[in-house]
Amino acid sequence: MSLGILPVVALVAVMVFSGASGSHTVSHKDMPRFAADGSLLGADSKLISPVVLEAPADYPLQLNSEVETPSPNQEQDFDAIRRYISSYKMIGPEEADSIAHYLVDYGQRHEIDPKLAAALIARESGFHSNAISKTGAKGLGQLKDFNFPSLNISNPFDVKENVGGTTAYLKNMLRVWKDKTQKVSLAIGSYYKGHNAIKRDNGQLDNKTNAYVRDILKHYQNISALRKSVGLATDGVTIEK
Repeated sequence: MSLGILPVVALVAVMVFSGASGSHTVSHKDMPRFAADGSLLGADSKLISPVVLEAPADYPLQLNSEVETPSPNQEQDFDAIRRYISSYKMIGPEEADSIAHYLVDYGQRHEIDPKLAAALIARESGFHSNAISKTGAKGLGQLKDFNFPSLNISNPFDVKENVGGTTAYLKNMLRVWKDKTQKVSLAIGSYYKGHNAIKRDNGQLDNKTNAYVRDILKHYQNISALRKSVGLATDGVTIEK
């Protein structure tokens, strides 16, 4: 997988040559748990709220471009993201609060839907801040060491630094691709495989990268459904049908 991030022009040159993540394998026991009716279960096995377990088989590989619009209600996004993180085993309430807080904070700074960054982190590390992949990618967003200088990261296991780096890199990948109908899937694919690799393939995603993108979009759908299910107001970000 591949990764990198932060400011704008100076970083693009660095990131164009870098891939991003490193694929930390998340055990099924660490994933969110669901009741028979599709309701999301918390760590204490009590129902939190109904949520879609899986996206349909024909779930689209792109989202509306509004994912690059800051959330109009940070508290609602924070609550939904925190609840989703808390459904993962071994993630305590304080850590869930911290991760959700910085996802929303950096989502505002970089003008990106924090639910998308949360979905990416769910796929990369299962919200385990100390995760290390076989290829040496580290932390929540599975950042590689060679990206740390450009991302101002001194400690990849620090929640604030890693969330900031992950969000900024994802935003920069969204900037790289201009096609509004495909840019989200291409940006996510670039996070995984590297921008240059996707560009060499003329924007075509291979099966493995497609599966990675689809996994993240499923997490995104689940987080969005969770937000709506607890009676939170929508923010205008919709999935293209």
